[in-house]
Amino acid sequence: MPLLFLVFLTQQLAAQIAFKPGYLITNKGVKKECLLKNAGIENSGKKYLYKYSSSDSVQWVDLKKVKEFGVYNKNRFIRSEIELDNSSNQIKHLKDTLNHQRLEKGYAFLQEVISSEHASLYSFLHEGNEYFFYKKKNSNIENLIFKKYVKQIASGLESEVYYDNRYQKQLELNLPCSAKTQRLSYSRRPLVRYFRTYIKENNGELQTETKKQEGKFLVKANAGVNFSSYSMEDKKKLSKHNFSNESGLTIGLTAEYLFPFNRNKWGLFAGVYYADITSYYTNSTNSGTNLPNSELELKDISIPFGIVHYIHFNKQFRFFLKGGVNASFYKGGKTFEIGEADKSDQLRDSAVNLIFGAGFNYGRFQAEASYFIPRNLISLTDIYDSEFNQLNITVGFTLFSH
Repeated sequence: MPLLFLVFLTQQLAAQIAFKPGYLITNKGVKKECLLKNAGIENSGKKYLYKYSSSDSVQWVDLKKVKEFGVYNKNRFIRSEIELDNSSNQIKHLKDTLNHQRLEKGYAFLQEVISSEHASLYSFLHEGNEYFFYKKKNSNIENLIFKKYVKQIASGLESEVYYDNRYQKQLELNLPCSAKTQRLSYSRRPLVRYFRTYIKENNGELQTETKKQEGKFLVKANAGVNFSSYSMEDKKKLSKHNFSNESGLTIGLTAEYLFPFNRNKWGLFAGVYYADITSYYTNSTNSGTNLPNSELELKDISIPFGIVHYIHFNKQFRFFLKGGVNASFYKGGKTFEIGEADKSDQLRDSAVNLIFGAGFNYGRFQAEASYFIPRNLISLTDIYDSEFNQLNITVGFTLFSH
């Protein structure tokens, strides 16, 4: 219950700070200062919320009522009538590319990617695809025409791919500069470089440039303490034996990839950890049982992987939750002695279980608690049942971020 409350509280706090200072311009040309929040995909103007003050009610930015809006020093969106080719990219013959377009007109919020008095580049995200548009001086906004066609040779065989690269000719004729268009790809970075070159060579001033949010890759080093407990049940004699609760050191590395949407809140993680675990059972403290003094020792190599979700408080402080699968390996690093008898061969060489974690980042530093769902270490499941519990508390430092 406390954990659920903490998650709820952090989400509410994150929702409050997600609103950024911005503006919107109505159909009548009135500019209004407001607070804006992106509730959708980064670099898309489809789902923005606004309110005029922190105490006001929240409203959606309406395409019919707003002709421009933006977050200061971040994004600017302009309403424009555009044409999109919604025809399928699957063709049966090469000649199908000649009259294959099915243009649909409509209004949309275009993101201003780069702008100047000479030329501007715009972007529109639709069904997972990014479309680009351009404008020269005071002319209208026009499509940069590109389409990928796939021709199926035969069922189950390799396909042939063709490209309609008319955008290259459009730029060469309408925005000529020293940059070559023959190998210019239809993606944000190359197009931005081309427009920057054109603007510079025409002695223009760069007014705005919006950088697309990209995925992040991080590598973290971690060290801390593992707390473990072990219990074993003899199914035939109906007796349960609890080993001592012990603690030890653990070290490891974790890599994360944060997806390039929703402010890098979601991502994948994978790590490798080493822990030296020892647990004892003393018969003198468990009178009435028939198990002699025993010792369990594991050199545990754990490889957890799964999903991570961040909740942003500010640029420095972030809370995160993790969930995934953990694979542990003990081969060559396990000892299980019951009295004078070595029972190491009864231990599994590996085990798989679920792992859940929570923690926070402050700058490059982090603290994390990870709980491993109990796992059975004994291979003779018809005689014994066992339960190994583990909790890791670590601190870490980001070694690499890109």
